[in-house]
Amino acid sequence: MKNSLCTRALLTLTSCVALTFATPALAQTVWTGALDNDWNTGGNWDNGVPSGSNFPVEINASGANVTMSAAGSSRFLRVAGDVGTAPVLNITENLTNNFSTVSVGSNAGTANNFVGTINHTSGTFTVGGGSGTRRLLIASGATAGTTTGNAGSFFFGGDSASAPELSVAQQIFVGTRPGETGLLSLSDHGTFTAAGMLMSHFNGNSTLEVKGGDLSINFTSNVTMSQSGGGDS
Repeated sequence: MKNSLCTRALLTLTSCVALTFATPALAQTVWTGALDNDWNTGGNWDNGVPSGSNFPVEINASGANVTMSAAGSSRFLRVAGDVGTAPVLNITENLTNNFSTVSVGSNAGTANNFVGTINHTSGTFTVGGGSGTRRLLIASGATAGTTTGNAGSFFFGGDSASAPELSVAQQIFVGTRPGETGLLSLSDHGTFTAAGMLMSHFNGNSTLEVKGGDLSINFTSNVTMSQSGGGDS
């Protein structure tokens, strides 16, 4: 009997200790750039290199210039800073990167003056893995309302020897809401595929550039411009 009581007491104490030291869930992974410009350097992130994480990934430091040296993935990626120089993400290696949703140059809600840039010059960039909206958002606020100064740019194209491939499972939104300015620039060499695209969808401002002939552009649904009376070019 004594041994049984002691065993139960020990198990209860062990459970309490385990609960006391349980690791809390991480809310997000944020770029710090403490060591260098490499996405795949653990010390450049507050919670280590994001890889297949269910947590949002944020590159929001002013002047950040981040380059992937190995494949990256996460549920949600946002490249947007609110002051100073726009953070930049460079996808320059022949790698396969997989994200559920990508946002550049805008923040959640109606926050103002968020800017960001993504350069995709090589490798496969898929917006469609896992759960989420599976959209590419370029200066596209998450909720209705007037925003000021949000600007996002996405540059696509590279060398013929390592031409990039972009695949967006659902739609691309460019310059969605008032005060938001989005740029999608497509240049020589590469395959660009998306379900559809909406430009200046809710009175925002958007620009689509197509430069060069050696480029494959595939939309499986509609491309809509200025659906609610916004500006586009």
